[in-house]
Amino acid sequence: MVLLMPEESQKRVRDIIARDFNASEVKKAVRNGGIIIKEGNPGRGAAGCYVPMQETSSLKTPVIILGKGWDEETLVHEFTHHLRHVDQTRGGLTRTPLKLNAAGERVSSRMYDRREFNSAVNLEEAATVAESLVRIQEPSKGVNGYYTATKVHGDSPRERYDHDRKALVPDKPQRGRKAEKKVTEKFDDTSISHLGYYRPGSNAANYYQKRKSAGTLPKAEKPVRKKKSDATKGIVKPGGATASAVKTGNRRATKAKR
Repeated sequence: MVLLMPEESQKRVRDIIARDFNASEVKKAVRNGGIIIKEGNPGRGAAGCYVPMQETSSLKTPVIILGKGWDEETLVHEFTHHLRHVDQTRGGLTRTPLKLNAAGERVSSRMYDRREFNSAVNLEEAATVAESLVRIQEPSKGVNGYYTATKVHGDSPRERYDHDRKALVPDKPQRGRKAEKKVTEKFDDTSISHLGYYRPGSNAANYYQKRKSAGTLPKAEKPVRKKKSDATKGIVKPGGATASAVKTGNRRATKAKR
């Protein structure tokens, strides 16, 4: 992880990531080329932006750009985008619905029907907002701009934002698989699930149900676990039996304890 910013900002980034993401998530985030996080101009008045690997670009290291005055939610939102793109053990709602090639690079929008692309972006942003709300320690003083484009669960963006925070975090913030599970369980109850900012296109909830019914949501891959070598293999135990032979009788009990 490369941090291109003053030392004080670097410390803030490290502290927030260590608090709102677990060690396994951070490890996945920095695998295969890692990520660059820098302060700069995210463009279009945005608080931050995420630039993934793209097959049409020579850029092969994802970049998060944090705008002036960025806060915890800004960083968590963009870092969540990154995990949704690179963590292949995620699936369904918690994995990006945007097309990725075999190398994990985002496919050009020119390869989509325009309505399909906008619908996928609506879902990507809505699910990322929801997961960010599950993870952050305190709601932001400002309201995520996407809440101006939802019209349910409140008469103002602030009311809709606060509704979602309460729905997603009834007791305390979560991280890891617990955060993913909470988003999947509560997404339909949120205001942000009705996000239809990018048009023409379906709102996030309708597109999610369409993909879910068609069975075309991303599938989670099983994590690859390294086999542990048996350091005692072949050692002769008292009575002439090897370690492997002694262990065989207890194999079922050992599995049950795990």
